[in-house]
Amino acid sequence: MDEIPNIDISKERYLGKVYPKTLTKNNVKNTFKEIVSNAKVYPSLIQDALILPPILPDRIKEIIIESYKDHIQGNTEYAIRRLECAEYFLRNYKLPNEPQIDIFFALTFGSFYQELELNVQAIKYYYKARMITDKFRSDNPDNALVYSFFGSIFLDLKEFEWAFRCFQFAKETREKIIGGDTLDTAAVYNNLGVVAFYMESFLPAKNYMNLSYEITRSILGLNHPRTLYIKSNLAKLSQLSFNKEIVFKTLSKIPALTQLIQNPKRAKKRKKK
Repeated sequence: MDEIPNIDISKERYLGKVYPKTLTKNNVKNTFKEIVSNAKVYPSLIQDALILPPILPDRIKEIIIESYKDHIQGNTEYAIRRLECAEYFLRNYKLPNEPQIDIFFALTFGSFYQELELNVQAIKYYYKARMITDKFRSDNPDNALVYSFFGSIFLDLKEFEWAFRCFQFAKETREKIIGGDTLDTAAVYNNLGVVAFYMESFLPAKNYMNLSYEITRSILGLNHPRTLYIKSNLAKLSQLSFNKEIVFKTLSKIPALTQLIQNPKRAKKRKKK
């Protein structure tokens, strides 16, 4: 039970794609200049972190951690295979029914498939998690977590209105349950700002990100990677939206004629002279 089988990736199954590392896969740099120079041109989401359910056996936790290491290194296909091993070995343990375990695996699988741009599989796993949380009470914070993951994939699919609705639901849920001045709620504020930017609602986007930045700065300090990450989002937002050259549309293609705006009486006097 403790042995991990050899991981053999099927190209037909996982499409054999190789995906480059991005800022979202790596730890954020410790200086603001490095973040701005290496980050994507557009502001980026803050993905909610999943916490390992404490009830999981240590051996299963080790396999999951190795899976996340594969994911961070860009080997997401291997990460999925290793996570499948963890889920398979978990069946040999007699654990009480814990919905958080099923939610954790569903959201983790979904996020890995989303990274591979296999969006249908990702949505299936997110929906599986939502079917579990739908049975929870309204004051359960996991309700917001599921909708945050839905918001991220809708943004990838350029379904901006649906993404905004999902993050808005997560925002209202977290404000009600854990309060607005928390790091989890601040992450949703940032994500709402990102979606508002893509919807070309630049002022709300800036307001949401400013709120996220102030909360994160006050809790984590100015030099924390997450604070710098949101600060870089604000810098890119102002650079791309508020510094754009304004081009006015032409109201009419017919040139204005001077005789149409002259006083008719003066025109007659000039003719007589």
